Amino acid sequence: MATIDNSFDVRSLASQYVAADRAPMDQYFSTQQTYYQSRLKAFNAISSQISSFQDVLAKLKTSDSFEAFGVTASDDSHVSVTASTSATPGQYQFHVQQLAAADQYALDFASDTDPAPTSGILTLGVGSNSFSIDMSTLPAGATISDLRDAINNAADNSGVKATLVRTGGAVKFLLTAEQTGAANTLSISTNGDPAMASLDSAIAAKTQLSTAQDAIVQMGANQSLTINSASNTLNNVIDGLTINLTQVHANATDTTTITVGRDTDATKKQLQDFVDGYNALIDQLKKYSTADGDQIPVLAGDGTARMLQSQMRGLFNGLNLGQMGLKTDQYGKFSLDDSKLDDYLAANPDGLNQVLGGTNGMMAQLNTVLDRYVKDDTSVLKASAKSAQANLDRLSDRMDQFDQRMEGLYNRYVSQFTQMQTLVSQMQQTSSLF
Repeated sequence: MATIDNSFDVRSLASQYVAADRAPMDQYFSTQQTYYQSRLKAFNAISSQISSFQDVLAKLKTSDSFEAFGVTASDDSHVSVTASTSATPGQYQFHVQQLAAADQYALDFASDTDPAPTSGILTLGVGSNSFSIDMSTLPAGATISDLRDAINNAADNSGVKATLVRTGGAVKFLLTAEQTGAANTLSISTNGDPAMASLDSAIAAKTQLSTAQDAIVQMGANQSLTINSASNTLNNVIDGLTINLTQVHANATDTTTITVGRDTDATKKQLQDFVDGYNALIDQLKKYSTADGDQIPVLAGDGTARMLQSQMRGLFNGLNLGQMGLKTDQYGKFSLDDSKLDDYLAANPDGLNQVLGGTNGMMAQLNTVLDRYVKDDTSVLKASAKSAQANLDRLSDRMDQFDQRMEGLYNRYVSQFTQMQTLVSQMQQTSSLF
């Protein structure tokens, strides 16, 4: 034991005594803190993995999830087509004779600071709709830039866009109909107010840059069916197809052939996403619930992971997933057999949706099971995480209280050792007299 004399560091000795006193509890607190932190980390990690898997399931639980269609084109410079699940496999020929266009006019001005009229009414129309700009409402000293803004910001604007284009030291005041199609012609007029004279002159001398017209498409190998459209995007012309016209065919006999067919590659990708998401969840559950050699699993004694795996596997009972190309191994993980899936789709085009998709399909049922674990604060994993966090909070409070007690003990040791040091010093002084 250290000798207490005048040269001894009392505070250092007190710290050593406190360290010895608190060592067992410090070890206990460290062990408990690691235990609860590991469990909290495990619950949160599994919850995160479930959420990722549910993102995959959300795309696969509708009644038509596995009805992907693919589109191929003989060329992609004139027509592009996308297919929805309501499309019908088939082949279609298109000849683009004319693209839809919007009316557009240019009015000439010297610069964008040319003054705007201070009174009068400018009326702009697209087709049968129109709106008016009262020039007296423009700010004092308004320019054609202000007129542009007044047109674009008009609450009742019926579809006219105003733009300034600067070129050759002058300015073009562009007025464009926002909608294409022959019916959407652009009209520009004033009420004849004398203050509108300069604007009237610009309108009278306007240049038409583009003429409102419909798209014209001939359909069929012999181009016997004509389709007119105000837009270059054709919806509901052919069930399940959205047709975008991008360029006119140069020769009258040219056509673009579009082939629509079931996209088995997309279906395989969907199932592979399911396999990957499911297997990643199984791996995560195994990581925290299965012993690794002599290492005790983090969730030892907790049946959450085992219960979840059991409930998921129970959904597969009675389903011959193997014939669909979904094989399971000894660990309950899936793999995808492409050739079996091809055979299954060839024999049962709607089979995957009937078994896996829809409100009663396996994907929806899986999602419902997973909701019980992560959906809200009362779900299994969130409640478990909340409990682990509560234990950590209580442990932290105990640690704070223990630190306070140890601080008091340290102060008592310092006081006691100081008194002893003082006593020893007095005894030494007394002894020196003899």
